[in-house]
Amino acid sequence: MSSTALRNLGIIAHIDAGKTTLTERILRRTGEIRYCGEVHEGTTVTDWLPQEREHGISILSASVVCQWRDVRINVVDTPGHVDFTAEVERVLRVLDGAVAVFCGIRGVQAQSETVWRQANRHRIPMLAFVNKLDREGASYERVIRQIAQRFHVAAVAMQVPLNAENGFNGMVDILTGRCVGCENLDTDFRNDERVKAARTHLVECLAETDDEVMTDYLSDKESDEATLRRALRKAVLNRSLLPVFGGSAAKDIGVDALLDAVRDYLPSPSESNRKKLNGIGMLVFKVYPPEVFGEMLYCVRLYGGHVETGTRLLNPRNGTICEVGTVYRMRASQLDPIEGADNGDIVALTGLGADVLTGDTLCDSSSMAVLERMTFPEPVVSITMEGRGSTDSETLGKALKAFCLEDPTLRTSYGPAPGQWTLAGMGELHLAIVQERLKGDFGIDVTAGKPQVSYRKTVQGSGHGRCEFEKRLPDGRTMGAMVEVEVEALSRGEGLQMDLDAAATAVEPFYGEAVKAGIQEIVRSGVGDGHPLTDMKIKVLALAPAGSGTSELAFQTAARKALSEAIEAGGPQVLEPIMKLEVTSPQAQIGNVIADLTSRRGRVTEVDSQDMGIARVVALVPLGELFGYASSLRSLSGGRGDFVAEPSVYAPL
Repeated sequence: MSSTALRNLGIIAHIDAGKTTLTERILRRTGEIRYCGEVHEGTTVTDWLPQEREHGISILSASVVCQWRDVRINVVDTPGHVDFTAEVERVLRVLDGAVAVFCGIRGVQAQSETVWRQANRHRIPMLAFVNKLDREGASYERVIRQIAQRFHVAAVAMQVPLNAENGFNGMVDILTGRCVGCENLDTDFRNDERVKAARTHLVECLAETDDEVMTDYLSDKESDEATLRRALRKAVLNRSLLPVFGGSAAKDIGVDALLDAVRDYLPSPSESNRKKLNGIGMLVFKVYPPEVFGEMLYCVRLYGGHVETGTRLLNPRNGTICEVGTVYRMRASQLDPIEGADNGDIVALTGLGADVLTGDTLCDSSSMAVLERMTFPEPVVSITMEGRGSTDSETLGKALKAFCLEDPTLRTSYGPAPGQWTLAGMGELHLAIVQERLKGDFGIDVTAGKPQVSYRKTVQGSGHGRCEFEKRLPDGRTMGAMVEVEVEALSRGEGLQMDLDAAATAVEPFYGEAVKAGIQEIVRSGVGDGHPLTDMKIKVLALAPAGSGTSELAFQTAARKALSEAIEAGGPQVLEPIMKLEVTSPQAQIGNVIADLTSRRGRVTEVDSQDMGIARVVALVPLGELFGYASSLRSLSGGRGDFVAEPSVYAPL
């Protein structure tokens, strides 16, 4: 299939806005399934993990393929819970367009803003779908106003609700005047006042972006439907306009019209702003360990060329060559083998080997193309766990490393006590799901401690450290090494930088690698208190053998000691994660909510009133103050409060 007849589409939204239900209806409308499953019953196609079905939320991004008219659509249903934001990030990195789903009652919610920012960061053209318009209290117009105000975007209604006040039963398309998803299909609504007003607003917005529409507008001439559709497509592709559709996924209202919009307005791979390569080139955006599908599985997006069984690929990161085993089209948990894949395809491959990781570029040796790697946030919460039996203790470490391979926002390390492992992630639910999957996927029962804040350590200034390490051997010889290191503070959020290259030329390459390993050990485990390092530059100034001989272990030990000394000299400082917290509560209780946030060392940055007597508060609060906040908020708000917290910055403790 030509890439012009392909759409790579992500469904993004706040939790419980209806993404998975919408995806299920898309599969039925396109003929991929005969009957729709339900989230609350745990029977949907894309929520296939047992933990997803039990909790009623999406945890992993799930890709399904369907055919609508003359285009094939790769639909990816993404998680909505903030703990799994990184799962959305990696998927948006390889998609060409997105549908942002909003709840018709709750409107723009906290995670709505998070996924919107992610899509903007990747410059993805979008459509919006206002869901649940069949529910009491829903308002299509109110949600559109919120979208425009909160995202500073030209949001234009492409439909108007029919009988919204007296029992919602469909939408009216403002371009054709025809009803969408209702029985009044033959009724022409073009003279309806609301339809005429919405069409006029659309024309005015398009006139600002398209010369032909502007000419017609200034001449008091009504642009025909084909002209408006062409101008609208151009505006969507350059992200100057957001068309908004509406309906009810649960009632199957508005799904066909949304699919038509995906076909008509969102870009194909050849039209997207994604990098295009001449030879074979692809990005690995997800790796599944063998325990999930029976063998290592690599999800890739092709940016050029053709790949099939036996295709040899180069990994520029480490120079290794791998060979493709089987090419699969993914349908959530189902793998369908196909002959091959081409530019724009999103597929799964086997046979690439353990050296291939998330974020790697794979290409042919002639093109040597390297795509930008994906970046993921650092984990903010950790727990200590150990297996309940001797067998569990032996296999626990292997299982945790498999989960870290699948999810780059997880980190694991051995300790603090023998037989224990520490696992760090993005939130309490994130870590709880891993514990459940340890039992389900590996059959491992674990005992876990209470969640702990994952602190970081930096330096306040600069520091210098030098270590001449020597160890006397039984035969009288001494093995030693000298390492000299300098550290320098960086601004918050800059992470870690390491400069080793110049000094490493003075010794054999394997000694330089030993020094790097010693430094990375301190970076991961910290100095004394176990807090990983961040926001500093580490520069190795000099390397040299010492004593009558040397070894890799001597250089590694000297590097650890020199770096520890430099950090102490630079003025170590512990950092704690600060969360951006968005709380919604009844207006009458908002004073109590703010007072409680202040008592938790929170700094309120925004307070505003929303419709239906609801107020919204945004605050920056240390993560350590938020354990158990859900219960406190329920008490403060009479059970009607809601909140979302996402990592913001690290700040001095």
